Amino acid sequence: MKYNKTNHLNLLKYSKKLETKINSIRNESRKYFLKLREYSAMMTNYLHWENRIQYFELIEQFLNGPINFLDLRKKHRSVNEAGKRLQAELILLEPNDKSEGFDDLIGSKLRGFRAKSLDRLVTKINKYYNVY
Repeated sequence: MKYNKTNHLNLLKYSKKLETKINSIRNESRKYFLKLREYSAMMTNYLHWENRIQYFELIEQFLNGPINFLDLRKKHRSVNEAGKRLQAELILLEPNDKSEGFDDLIGSKLRGFRAKSLDRLVTKINKYYNVY
């Protein structure tokens, strides 16, 4: 789908209008809800893409030891929250086509790093308590 800033803004305004009527865009129109969700995902992907250098630095630090998984997750969540705040204030950015799917990539890496962190923790616990 091609990003349309005007359409995204109109859908956000429509969604806010429905919320004041004890309704939601999800209940009112599935088509509009899905389109709004897709635009929102495009913007979130773009925000993560714009932070890609910081992500790569954090990933490198994680792999080399000075930071842990929680620092990476904190960064990911803060970018997601920033996107929600921008949209709540009707501040929209123009996504770059290169950003498509970047949030999914970072999210999948976070899930992998979480598993790796848990493995490290289990290894330390096992070693400390002489489990194995």
